[in-house]
Order: sequence, then C-alpha cells, then structure tokens
Amino acid sequence: MFKNTIIMVNDIIALVLEIVALYLWGRWASTMVDNKLLSWFAALIVVGIFIFIWGLYFSPKAPRTLPLMTYYILKYVVLTLPSVQLIKSNLFIMILIIVSVAVNLVVQWKLGRGNWNF
Repeated sequence: MFKNTIIMVNDIIALVLEIVALYLWGRWASTMVDNKLLSWFAALIVVGIFIFIWGLYFSPKAPRTLPLMTYYILKYVVLTLPSVQLIKSNLFIMILIIVSVAVNLVVQWKLGRGNWNF
C-alpha cells in the first residue's frame, strides 16, 4: 500500500515537471524571435518537437526504448535544460527544478519505472 502511494505521488510530480519543462521550452523558443507572430510559431514548433520526442522515447507507451542509462540521462537533460534560462531571473526556481528532476528520476529508477512500455 505504501509503495503504491509513493508511485502515485512520484508520477504526479513527474507529470508536473514534464508540464513545467514543456512550458519552459516554449518560453525559451518564443524569446528567441522578436516578431510576435514568429515567436508564437517558434514556441509551437519547439513544443511540438518536445511532444514528439517525449512520445517516441519517454512516455509510458513509447514505441522505442532506450538503454536504461541513456534513458535517464536524456530524460534528465530534456527536463532540466530549459530551466537554464531562469539563471538570471529566478535562480532558486532553476535549482529547484534541477534538483526535483534528479530526485524524481532516482525514485523512478529505484521503483523500476524506467522504460515502462506496458
């Protein structure tokens, strides 16, 4: 019972971290372009690429599996890289995201939740 609760809480935290990464990737892409219309387009393209890669390799029913160590390293990079844009504006949030993703992935690994593929 206790293990199921940990799994459920960790999965919810993982979902929140994925949504934060999705937002930050889009935010990063939109700041790269000065034109308002092009910034929206850039954000949509980058978010679309994120969703495609996530669905291909990291989702629970991903059609392609990666070696376990590669899976965790790439997942960590994909989830934390966009938080680097916060280094000047909100260093605390950046560090919180980086540490939270690391803890979440370690818990996933300990629970045997990597490369799910039900």
